[in-house]
Amino acid sequence: MKDRRHIQWHLLPHHERHDRIRAVLGEADGTVYVIDDGRHHVSVGRRIGSSAECEYCLIGRLPIERYEQLASGAVPRSTRSTAPTS
Repeated sequence: MKDRRHIQWHLLPHHERHDRIRAVLGEADGTVYVIDDGRHHVSVGRRIGSSAECEYCLIGRLPIERYEQLASGAVPRSTRSTAPTS
């Protein structure tokens, strides 16, 4: 995720650096990893599968406000439907 960020924190001048975010939300299959991606966004990643030789991850970018909602539990981390299927 660090390689995919839009802003590389260590390259910013000291007066432009923002707070660093390193967080793990949830556990087991629902674990979501979060790192800062500039002053107003975060990058999020989640493991979605694996084979014998590699792991598959879904990576995205969210506004910092949405991350704060996820971290506080105001919105669910899972988008899986709980509706019964026929």
